[in-house]
Amino acid sequence: MQNAATPHSDQCLKLDFPSDNFSVRQALGKVLSLTLSDDEKSVVEIVLAEVLNNIVEHAYQEDPSGHIQLSVDPSDTGLRVLVQDEGLPLPADLPNKQVNYDLTCETGDLPEGGFGWLLVQELTDGLQYERRDGRNILSFQIPKPAEDQA
Repeated sequence: MQNAATPHSDQCLKLDFPSDNFSVRQALGKVLSLTLSDDEKSVVEIVLAEVLNNIVEHAYQEDPSGHIQLSVDPSDTGLRVLVQDEGLPLPADLPNKQVNYDLTCETGDLPEGGFGWLLVQELTDGLQYERRDGRNILSFQIPKPAEDQA
């Protein structure tokens, strides 16, 4: 049996799909079909669902004629992810914004928005955003849980 930490050569995914919720769910399913531990699948699903759904909702503003390109490359230390789209750019202050919330308050007093970006920041390494030639380019690594690294 091959060690799950060793990527199979056919596991690198390169997907190009429309910017709609159904296509996002299909893309997530393909990523989750990679050889990943249960812990990795949970983190991958949270991070990619947040990133891809935000592209659909905010970058393309629910316009299904846009396209999303997703590349996922497994390695011994985690998944290297590259997401590209031609939608609206991220707000100027968001990519480097440190999002901190006091979660000890009453539920009704919690602030609106920003939790998704906080999750992406907390669950990834090397998060980088660039706007180049009308394209949003987001790259990051989803690290393998320490107990899964060989």
